[in-house]
Amino acid sequence: MLQLKIKIQLKAFLIISFMLIVSTIAHAADQELSAKLKNELEYETKRRNDFSNQRMSKKTFEQEREKGLALFLEEQEKWDVTRDKGLKQQRANRSKYREMDESSPEYNQDQKAKKKYQAELEINRQKQIATKQQVFELFKNKVKVSEEEELSVYNDRPRFALRTRGSNKWSAKAKAGSGFSSGSSSGSNSSGATFDSNNGSSVPFDYPPVPNQDFIPSDNFEDLPPPPPMMPYDSYGSPGSAQPPNFEGGDYPPPMGYPPPPPDGGWDF
Repeated sequence: MLQLKIKIQLKAFLIISFMLIVSTIAHAADQELSAKLKNELEYETKRRNDFSNQRMSKKTFEQEREKGLALFLEEQEKWDVTRDKGLKQQRANRSKYREMDESSPEYNQDQKAKKKYQAELEINRQKQIATKQQVFELFKNKVKVSEEEELSVYNDRPRFALRTRGSNKWSAKAKAGSGFSSGSSSGSNSSGATFDSNNGSSVPFDYPPVPNQDFIPSDNFEDLPPPPPMMPYDSYGSPGSAQPPNFEGGDYPPPMGYPPPPPDGGWDF
């Protein structure tokens, strides 16, 4: 009996708790919905109250836009008038215009301006040269070492024994047939063909051989090249050897200039 009473009380407690939770959730949902509806109604009320002001602002905007359109049309009309005037003037003066050449006054005027500029440029160049020379004369006596001495131009350069140098193939060929060697060079000169300079020094030549003059190129290379030689027929004699074939058994080679006979069954494999 006690257990049954406890079960009844527990069921009643669970039912009451469930109802409280549902009521709390419903109350929270109602508050959220009411806040959303309140915001929408406030926005709608403000929009309707501001409708007259918005309509007035739109009307003012349209009036200003119409004013700007009138100004634009007026400027466009002025531009059209100016364009038509310039077009008429250009058509009227078209016959006076001609292409500029060397006899036109514009060309002569341009040539005069160029000559004047060149004359001024030459005067400035002469002034610059004179000024530069004056400055150099001021410092000429102060410099004790010349540029030639600084670069060792006047020092004795090392001399080389040209006769001790080995000959090459070009100098040997030039000595044999080209005739570049001078009469002062001796036959024991190992440097090849030489020549006598103004001071009598002997300097070797290193010229390439004279090209072959017998080659005659064909005109525009229009002729066809000759055909290649025929391949040797290896069916007769010993293949791969230079021995002549044996013709005693009537085994004669085919005539030259003709293709070999077709195999048994034809060329269709």
